[in-house]
Amino acid sequence: MKKWITLIGILMLSFGSFANCFGKFGLVKTVYGIHANLPSGSAFLPKFIRTILMYFPFSWAYGIATFLDLVLFNLVEFWTNSNPIAAAEFDFDGKLVKEFQENGESLKLTYSQWGKELMIEADGKNGKDTFYAFSDKPGKLFRKQNGNLTELVEAEGPVLPVLSTY
Repeated sequence: MKKWITLIGILMLSFGSFANCFGKFGLVKTVYGIHANLPSGSAFLPKFIRTILMYFPFSWAYGIATFLDLVLFNLVEFWTNSNPIAAAEFDFDGKLVKEFQENGESLKLTYSQWGKELMIEADGKNGKDTFYAFSDKPGKLFRKQNGNLTELVEAEGPVLPVLSTY
């Protein structure tokens, strides 16, 4: 029996070393999110309650979530380059920010309300521009003008310059 436990322990440790990366630990964040927003009194009391909940009633949930994150979801993310638990990328308020830069131009995508709203900030050679997209209005982009969102209309066909005669 002792040999089997030793063998399983060695296999589990070597299995983790072959993974070569650490994932986002989405299940652990989900378990933590269950008791993360406790009502706040003093600064010490909510931390103390969260610590007690983490060690006692939720310890088995943390153990299972950590095991699944390390063994299953970490490998899937490593080999497919996609997160199987997409919500893990969002913070506890449902916000996700991704930034891209190339040749002095940048693009910042800010997802809010768990991906229902998207703010696109493009900063390039021609200046900065901000657009908005919503999951309930697919294929449409909006721009904020005078505090209101205005839909951008896509022109069909070639856009011709305005000819003026003076």
